[in-house]
Amino acid sequence: MDAQTNTPGTAAKKAETSKLFSLERIIGSIAFCMSLFHLYCAYFGQPEALMFRTTFLGFILVLCFLTRPLGGKLWDGRHIARSLLNVILVFLPLLTQWYILHDMQGWYTRFGNPTTTDVILGSIYILMVLDATRRTIGWPIVIVAIFFLFNARFADKMQLGFFYGPPMPWKTLVNFIWMEESGIFGVPISVMASVITLFLIFASILQKSGIVNILLDLAFALAGHKVGGPAKAAVVGSALMGTVSGSSVA
Repeated sequence: MDAQTNTPGTAAKKAETSKLFSLERIIGSIAFCMSLFHLYCAYFGQPEALMFRTTFLGFILVLCFLTRPLGGKLWDGRHIARSLLNVILVFLPLLTQWYILHDMQGWYTRFGNPTTTDVILGSIYILMVLDATRRTIGWPIVIVAIFFLFNARFADKMQLGFFYGPPMPWKTLVNFIWMEESGIFGVPISVMASVITLFLIFASILQKSGIVNILLDLAFALAGHKVGGPAKAAVVGSALMGTVSGSSVA
């Protein structure tokens, strides 16, 4: 029995399972820290806008590269180069976030005149956001974003009516897209970080604790038997949960 239990195949499966659970623990720990960060900010107040938004997106990028690695596995001994790229992509958001936060005041003073380091890290950050977008929702929106990046950079070479115009230097593009609140860290990220994430955390707590089922059962008990019952039950359920009904993602 012992010889059967300790076969190479069994040992490999145990090692793979151990790695999987370790990765799951890492992902869970990062997601938990992100939730605590948002709950803390919701209760005690948010830090400065760019600091808050860059930290939020840093968490998102790390989680994206951990949960959606190239090749489906974070580390694959048969594809060392791809595995190394996966690991590098996990740490790159941490590097760029440290670069932003360690000298936030200096970062602000360079608005409009980014340094070479700003341009390099900003370019990497833009590529990371595009890659994370590709991994989560596919190529279409990435292609649109790349087209308009090229349009801004080479507008003088695009003889396509309103796409034609003066070109914008890459340095200026990086400054606008990465270093200011009108680019990556604009209104959509602000709403996601300030409002939607808290709703998702709240919805997850309700789902995991089983409170959702209790509230829905109560709503149907109160209004389900009346004319227009489902609609009334949705209103009652929404009021009980303190949020809108429907998909938590929406």
